[in-house]
Amino acid sequence: MGKKILFWVDPSLIDFAMAKFLQERKDFEKYAIIETNQGKNFYQNQKLVKFNKIWFFRDCFSDLNFTPDSNYLQKFEEKYKINLWQIVYADITFNQYNTYYSFSDNEILRILETQCKFFEKILDEVNPDYLIIKVTDMSYMVILQKMCQSKNIKVLTLGFTRLGIKSNISQEYDTIELSNKKFEKKELKSVEDIKKYVSEYSKQQGKFREKFRSSKLKWFTAGLEYLKTISNKKNRNYYISYGHTFYKTIVKEISFLIKKQLRYFFINRNLIKNVKLDEPFVYFPLQLEPERTILIPAPFYTNQKEVITNVAKSLPINYKLVVKEHPMQKVREWRSLSYYKEIKEIPNVEFCHPEVPNEIIIKKCSLVITITGTSGLEAAINGKPSITFADTIYSELPSVFRVKELEKLPLIIREALESKVSTQDVIDYISKIEANSFDLDQIELSLKMCRSFYYDGFLFDVKISESKMKKFLEENKNIFENLAEKFDEKLSA
Repeated sequence: MGKKILFWVDPSLIDFAMAKFLQERKDFEKYAIIETNQGKNFYQNQKLVKFNKIWFFRDCFSDLNFTPDSNYLQKFEEKYKINLWQIVYADITFNQYNTYYSFSDNEILRILETQCKFFEKILDEVNPDYLIIKVTDMSYMVILQKMCQSKNIKVLTLGFTRLGIKSNISQEYDTIELSNKKFEKKELKSVEDIKKYVSEYSKQQGKFREKFRSSKLKWFTAGLEYLKTISNKKNRNYYISYGHTFYKTIVKEISFLIKKQLRYFFINRNLIKNVKLDEPFVYFPLQLEPERTILIPAPFYTNQKEVITNVAKSLPINYKLVVKEHPMQKVREWRSLSYYKEIKEIPNVEFCHPEVPNEIIIKKCSLVITITGTSGLEAAINGKPSITFADTIYSELPSVFRVKELEKLPLIIREALESKVSTQDVIDYISKIEANSFDLDQIELSLKMCRSFYYDGFLFDVKISESKMKKFLEENKNIFENLAEKFDEKLSA
């Protein structure tokens, strides 16, 4: 047998597809941890992928009635060099975004202990060479990823480069791993040649905003299916479903719709649509929240309102701060009215409407400040410096300044404002990305999966039929074959 690969199979289905198309290329030993519950019957009986063994993640939580062993967790942290509380705080299940249930410390520790022992048992049994896993956005996925890295098990994750439809495979999301391929530096014909990359990425994001969860019929049918699911007490025993009762779910959904409408009414009435761009200003685009992009890479800067306040008080006296709401925040019922009001009350801040085009603001600003967002890369492409609060895939650009000590923010802002962006640096960066990435329209692929299996993205834990899966894999065969080839290159490196 060949190399041993452990797949984390979640509702995105890409890693299941990789297992299917990689087995057609080479004789790998394939193991899988299945995250979903409703699809359990499919994975137990499917004939598409010949896994050597599979485990169902939710099965490990069948008994959480025990006293947590803090000594075990302490030794676990030391063994794998993992800060468990930091990971817990970045999980939306355990923080303020969970409006269904508030976990006690002991409940969290029991959950951590259970999943840590579950992963240790599997890794000790299989001793895989590779872990193939989607972008880690839940605490248990982050723990598994870091355990593998600690044990020198190579992790392969499909990621975005933030340049058009260019994708890459790396050990850590939002990093670029250099191949042995030589790349030629591009000759610049015009600044517009560079800007096309950002415009392509913006189109992808616009497509997602337009089509994701756009069907009211699918929302209704997904709601009915979910209510049937949570009516089963067994399904509510999974800790992520704690508090999700039939009646509370209905009340929360009605509340969501009402809040969404009222908040958007406030946004239309109070956030600026015609921003004055003729005065010196710094731009801070709010990032979608809750979202992995700030919770995991920037765990100490997750309070964006606080970050905005600190930026505002650090600006030179002749600058104002323009803040813009994220247009996709609508899928999270926007933010509370108090949140918007508090930002509007900051003296040197102008709060603009989410429909104001990003490119217009970036073109006119002096500096972009973002926690981890793509706006920092857009800034460089538009000849503007930027500041981030965490390392990103574009951090290597000389025009990107990284905040590591908050007290130095005023000095960093002044240094960034005085800096110049080298067009050649941006061209060299794009050349490197092109040489270490490949074309894959992940947005379109995600939308296809949502339409085919997940009620337009409203419900992800669903039953799956083998015939439907076969049809989907066949319809997208070229995409998955090309992607499997890219994964195989990493496996053979």
